[in-house]
Amino acid sequence: MKTFKHLLIAAAGSMLFAGQAFAVPVQTGSETSLQQILDDIAVDGDNFIDVNDDQFSPSSFWKVQGSGGSFSQIIIEITANSSSNTLGIFDAADENNRVELYSGADTTGSKQLIGFSASNEVILGLDGNTGTFFADSLFGFYLDTPNGIFYSAPGLNEGGQQRSVVYQGNDEEVIQIADSSSGVWGSNEYIFGWEDGTDQDFQDFVFIAESITSVNVPEPSELALALFGLGLIGVGVVARRSRRTDPTLAI
Repeated sequence: MKTFKHLLIAAAGSMLFAGQAFAVPVQTGSETSLQQILDDIAVDGDNFIDVNDDQFSPSSFWKVQGSGGSFSQIIIEITANSSSNTLGIFDAADENNRVELYSGADTTGSKQLIGFSASNEVILGLDGNTGTFFADSLFGFYLDTPNGIFYSAPGLNEGGQQRSVVYQGNDEEVIQIADSSSGVWGSNEYIFGWEDGTDQDFQDFVFIAESITSVNVPEPSELALALFGLGLIGVGVVARRSRRTDPTLAI
């Protein structure tokens, strides 16, 4: 029974983080690939990161790490929806509570500054009070497209689809984006690649955000699986106690 119980605990733990442990295959098509995009921003041109092997996890929810806010910048958009896609952040407690960061008119090199007030109001730019308040400063990213709204939390997407891939800086590689000066890609900087269609190339909307930190929050589907596993443990314990106390159940 002890072995069975330990296996159930391990299974519950595995299910809890299953959605955060596996990379999604990034496909290469006829367009410029996400791998090429990352290679192109590397000043020395090295293949400093592999889009399939080096995906960062967990990547569903985030908090601003810098006291002055989080600076972000669009690297590139390669999609027929570039003029209509918008990107923003959503309240981790309510995905319908959203703030747009980039409109369809924004393109390579466009910049944004994200912050939160003491009352959890979303602040854009230096003094851009949005009038939108989140439950706290925990947020995710979303991409609003003609094909629907896609979230950084797969559990909020139809079929639990992963619609974004994320890569963390290594404090070594020097990168340059658009006309910005080059600099070291720090470990508090993350590049996000988004998929707005079905070809799984994740280069439809690519941007970088700095001074943010990932927060490991189980998604509802993962939590349900974990609780199911723990429930099985409870059933096993009850059954074992019944066998001990009822001689008719003894084997």
